[in-house]
Amino acid sequence: MQTGFDPATGELQWKWSTKGSRMLSPAAVYPVKANGKIFVVTPERKSYAIDAATGRQVWSAPGGRESIALSADGSRIFVKNMFSRMHAFSTEGDTANEIWRRFVEGQGYEIAPTPCASTVVDGRELIFMPTDKGNLFCLDAADGSTIWIHKVSVALINSIVVLPDRELLLCTMDGVVTRLRY
Repeated sequence: MQTGFDPATGELQWKWSTKGSRMLSPAAVYPVKANGKIFVVTPERKSYAIDAATGRQVWSAPGGRESIALSADGSRIFVKNMFSRMHAFSTEGDTANEIWRRFVEGQGYEIAPTPCASTVVDGRELIFMPTDKGNLFCLDAADGSTIWIHKVSVALINSIVVLPDRELLLCTMDGVVTRLRY
């Protein structure tokens, strides 16, 4: 369930939830916001756009389940699913506009809910996609193609922090903390 609160009073403004998914775990749904909408991916393998002011569902689309990231300029969301796919959707408009969908070679069956991250380097936007097997994929945000893969650990990557000067800070479930220069 997603909820909206009045920022001045803290009063509940709206509630939104999926229709009866037995797999929904609020602890593993990370919303992002752009263009007056909140975007989430949920365990029933869908991506959703919700009007941030009213809680009205704007659109839903197949694809998703595991994690999401917002582009640096807020114009797209990047959605990872559990079957070696990454999707890019526009954050504009009232319909699900899928910009691209890409098979990610080497990802395999994937269940890490960790949010992806994005940044712009030398005019090129990059997406950092974590996995439950400790691999970090760097994808080109323009088309989802793989730029590089780095093995961090054998365990799920549970956080990615983009640092200045082309560095990332990563943590994994087995206690590995990595500062990675790319």
